[in-house]
This record gives sequence, structure tokens and C-alpha cells, in this order.
Amino acid sequence: MPHKQATTGKVTTRNQKLVSPAENQDECATCDAILVTRSQISQIGSDEEMKKDAKDALEQALQVEELHVGEVRGEPFVGNRRGLGLAGLPARIDAQDKKIALLNDETISRRTKIALLNDEATSRRTKIALLNDEATSHGTKIALLNDEATSHRTKIASLEDRVGSLTSSHEAYKLLRNRFISTFKRDKGLVKATEADRRIIAEGNGWVHGGDVVVDAQLYEGVGGRKDIAAFKKLYAVSPADVQTIRYQPTIDALNTHAGIIASKHKIGTDEFYARFSGFIRLLEEFGYDDGYLGGNATDVTRAYWSFLNCIKDEVKRVNAIEASD
Repeated sequence: MPHKQATTGKVTTRNQKLVSPAENQDECATCDAILVTRSQISQIGSDEEMKKDAKDALEQALQVEELHVGEVRGEPFVGNRRGLGLAGLPARIDAQDKKIALLNDETISRRTKIALLNDEATSRRTKIALLNDEATSHGTKIALLNDEATSHRTKIASLEDRVGSLTSSHEAYKLLRNRFISTFKRDKGLVKATEADRRIIAEGNGWVHGGDVVVDAQLYEGVGGRKDIAAFKKLYAVSPADVQTIRYQPTIDALNTHAGIIASKHKIGTDEFYARFSGFIRLLEEFGYDDGYLGGNATDVTRAYWSFLNCIKDEVKRVNAIEASD
């Protein structure tokens, strides 16, 4: 197989003649001469034969091929076409090596920056995780404080209810004691009863014979409380325990109205009256004793409430009965 052979030498700029380095020692201006050709190898494996074949090929190329002058990186070169293609090859290789070295340095620098950025990102993620944990902790504390505040509000509301109940009970008790004295004046005649006495007696009768679901529910509290819960539910249609969740005054008034009529000796409700009250209670329970059904848009509870209230004038009748004496 033919091989490409190359030879170099120095040529003077005056005669462009190919000379040896020894002949060129006295010359002040030189250039590189490159001759490249392909040679036939007559005997593979014999170095001497290969050298001889290469020398013959180079001599033939020097005699046959035209030489040209070229300049690479400011340096003049003389050679055939193939030879000039290799001119400046070491310099080009060196330049590429330098570029590769610079790229390697730049790659290392970028990898270092990426590592630093990764470290910074990890640090920031750690800080974010700590902030999230802190926020969660604060959220838990806020939730606990809200629960505590809700508990305090519930206790305050309960205390306010008890104060209201005690105040109501106190006023009711005063009314009953007034009724006792006025009834004594009216019935015994030892002291003449006045119009004010008759008014006090009427008010006292209304209190005694009317309902008071809040106060009556307290009669079932404690160890010594009443046990006849069925009687309470017959009067108010709810249990004493349910009353603790009822704070809406229209609901309380409706329960008291029902109790006052069902317990009265002077009034009697029709089946329609009790049916409408039962419908109101059923819806009230379904809606969890809603405490705002008279505000905003009307609901089924709203309509049931007004249906019950509006039927009282037609579905509750007065009956004649002799007032029982005390």
C-alpha cells in the first residue's frame, strides 16, 4: 500500500533552491521547505527497502511536481501542494491545545460555580424548611389560642345566661311574692284589695301558668334535680339538655307559648295548632336549632315559625273555667 512521505529542509529566499541545513548555516534568511508524496512499498517489513522506496518517491516528486511558496502565521514555506497543506501544523496543534486547556479551565470554573450555586440552593431550601416549620408552629399556637378564646367565649356566654336566668328568676320570685300578698288581700277581705292588686294577681297568674323553658330546664340539673323529663318534653317538645343550645329569643318565645297553652286551664289548642308546632320543632332540630332564621333569606324554619305563630289567633280557644284558689 502506498504511503505518504514528507521531507523538510531550508531554502534560501534568493534562489528558492532546496538545500540542506548544513549548507544553510551561513544564510541569514531561511524558510521551511516541505515535500509530501506517496511511495510504493516493494517489501513490507524491511526498513531499508521502505526508506529506499520513500527516497525514490521524494526525488521523483521533486523533479516532477511544481513547488509553491506560501505563508502561514507570518512564516514563509516552500513545497508542493501536499506539503503546503501541512505547513504550520505544529503551531496549529499548539493553538488548539491552548484552546482546549482554556476550555478545561473554564469548565472547571463553571463546575465550581455550579457547586457553589447548589450549596446556596441547599442552604436556601433548609432556611425555607425552617421557616415552614416555624410557620406551622405559629399556626398551631394560633389554633390553640383560638380554641382557648372560643372556650372563654363559651364560658362567658354560659355565665351571662346564668346571670340572666338568675335575674329572671329573682324578678319572677318577687312577682310571685307580690301575688301572694295581693291574693291574701282579695280573698280574706281583711284589707281592701285595690286595682293594683288585681293587676299584680293577673301578672302573677300569667307567670305561674305560663312557660319559662330556660328557668324550668335548670330544675333538672344536679343530683337533686327533677327526673320527670317526659313532662318537660311534653311542655316544650325538647329535652332540658337541648335548652342549653337554644339562645335565640324567638325560639324561646315559641316554646314558652306552646307550654303556656298546653298547661292552661283557660286556653286549648286545636290539632292544627299542635301540628304546626310539631312541624316547626322538627325543622328546627334538622337545622341544628338555627339561631338566625328570622334574618336574611327565608328558610323552611322561617316559614314553619310564622305558620305556627300566625295560627295562634284562630287555633287557640278560650274556655270557661273557675279560677282555682291558692
